[in-house]
Amino acid sequence: MEKGSVEEFIGYFDKNDLENRFLQIENALTQNKEEKKELVTAMFRTIHSLKGTTAILKIELLNKFLHQYEDALGVISKNINSLVGVKKLEVFDFFLQGLDLVERVSLALFEDQEMVIKNNKELFNFYIKVIVGARELVMHQDQYFEFVDIDEDLF
Repeated sequence: MEKGSVEEFIGYFDKNDLENRFLQIENALTQNKEEKKELVTAMFRTIHSLKGTTAILKIELLNKFLHQYEDALGVISKNINSLVGVKKLEVFDFFLQGLDLVERVSLALFEDQEMVIKNNKELFNFYIKVIVGARELVMHQDQYFEFVDIDEDLF
């Protein structure tokens, strides 16, 4: 990985835009608005593209995280038609913290490619916290979101 690769990624990463889009998604999901599918699909594509960019640029640390982040967002994306509400609003804190993490790791990589997580205990702990949050959300999605009940008698 070269410093130029990290700089190129930072050019693609627009944290403010992504934060605003997550707030729109939160509003659409909590109020079960029609545009929820369009908003979530667009965000999923953006995160997928960012993940792909990190793979092409060989920024492995961010790529691994964005893979977990995309899986967590996939819970919403894959279930958007049956998702009718949010049980725990803190799920959106996770997504916003993930954006903070991407920004912080990107800047740390840009400053010192060798240092990044290994020598920065606070950043390492934050990284682990967000990764655990992603796995928790994927494994226990029914605790975070409200889904339409399926009438099993129909099958």
